[in-house]
Amino acid sequence: MNKVTKGQFASSAAWKMLETFTSKFIAFFISIILARLLMPEDYGIIAITTVFLSLTDIFIQGGFNTALVRKEKVDDEDYSTTLIFSIAMATGLYVILYFCAPLIAAYYEKDILINVLRVIGIVLFLQAFSSVRVAKITRDLEFRLLCKLNLIACFLSGTLGIIIAYFGMGVWALVIQQISQQAILNILMFIKLDFCFKLKWSSNRFKEMFSFSFFVLLSALIYYLGDNITNVLAGKVYSVEILGYLNKGDQIPRQVSVYTFSALSSVLLPTFASRQNDPVELKKIVRRIVRMSSFVIMPMMFALCACAESLIIVLFSDKWVPSVEIQKWSSIYYCTYPITAIFTQLLYGLKKSNKRVALETIRLVLMLYALYITISITGGNIYELMMYRVIASVIVMVIAIVMVAKAINYHFIDAMKDIVPYVIGAIAMGTIVYFINYMTVPYIIKLCIQGIVGVCVYIVISKLFRWKELDDILTFLKAFVKRKNGLNDV
Repeated sequence: MNKVTKGQFASSAAWKMLETFTSKFIAFFISIILARLLMPEDYGIIAITTVFLSLTDIFIQGGFNTALVRKEKVDDEDYSTTLIFSIAMATGLYVILYFCAPLIAAYYEKDILINVLRVIGIVLFLQAFSSVRVAKITRDLEFRLLCKLNLIACFLSGTLGIIIAYFGMGVWALVIQQISQQAILNILMFIKLDFCFKLKWSSNRFKEMFSFSFFVLLSALIYYLGDNITNVLAGKVYSVEILGYLNKGDQIPRQVSVYTFSALSSVLLPTFASRQNDPVELKKIVRRIVRMSSFVIMPMMFALCACAESLIIVLFSDKWVPSVEIQKWSSIYYCTYPITAIFTQLLYGLKKSNKRVALETIRLVLMLYALYITISITGGNIYELMMYRVIASVIVMVIAIVMVAKAINYHFIDAMKDIVPYVIGAIAMGTIVYFINYMTVPYIIKLCIQGIVGVCVYIVISKLFRWKELDDILTFLKAFVKRKNGLNDV
């Protein structure tokens, strides 16, 4: 695998971020309309189906896509073997999902889940076909093409979902939206991507990738359990309606943090993998990415925490007010996500996927303990559960940093120097934004004031402490717009 140059990284990251921001903005705008047309219970039903679809998607991809991106040399046999494996897994999992649907519906006492799960399960086959092509695009850093295709699929499927919701079909609007988005994306990639799979199975290639993918799959499964156990609890112990509030309160922080970083993460793995034998250069890259991620994500998360009430009411209406406190805790929780994700991607790049398994096991144990405390001691308060989730995420982040410290000589103290200043700046900005909540003005005006004040205050803090990340972002965007070539390696 050739080294990813600064020009390639900048262009690829910019296109991936553009794709992520624009597609998620379209999806978010559509979700605003759907939230006004649908009820919290509809989102609760979809949240339950998402729990099981996320699990099946882990088995379909099985870590093979990550293995394809990380592998130094890949040919048609690797892609074809992965595709055959994905289709076989999708078929088996759909059969299991089909016959288990009545049991799941009985557990949640919602008969509608039977048909919803059986229909939305079609997504499994669509994901099987698209995932390998996405891996090919990621490996080739063709994020410009992926950007265009995702935007088209997101807009068309969202429009279809709104039309169906308008005619009163409730949860089926969300079901058809998800299926159509994957279907349209598959069709567009088949048309635009000049790459055809030869359905040829290679046992040797399968074994080679499985040796790496096993730990990726195992860590993904453990991560899934820790990440979704809250939804499983809320849907059973509380109600599907509460699960809907949890889903909506978690939505904005998750999208801002996870999808913002995932844009960068798609470029990180090939970048880390191309430099896995150069720890000095790798450390330099990691430090720059940690600082930039902290500079960007931290203020957004604390701002979302500070203006949660205004944001929920303005965007989704006052019927979603119970989601306000959930959004506050979720915003703090997702502060740690990008930092932890950087180091887990680094573990993959260094071929230490087994350590990711250990990390996710620790995370799962912490989440289970949080559930035990919440249910047994505090009476099952959903907000306290969110608080314990924040504590668990901080502990996992610290452990992730420690795990890679020796490999690239990037120790915990170094990481804190790269993270803490931006956390303090974000807290200072968020505190100022929070006090604007006491103004007696309409929520939409209050939200606008909070946004303007938050941006201005953070820019002042950045200039005061001479943080160069703001200038780096501007330079990054200029370089992308001008499409400069011949840049030196990172």
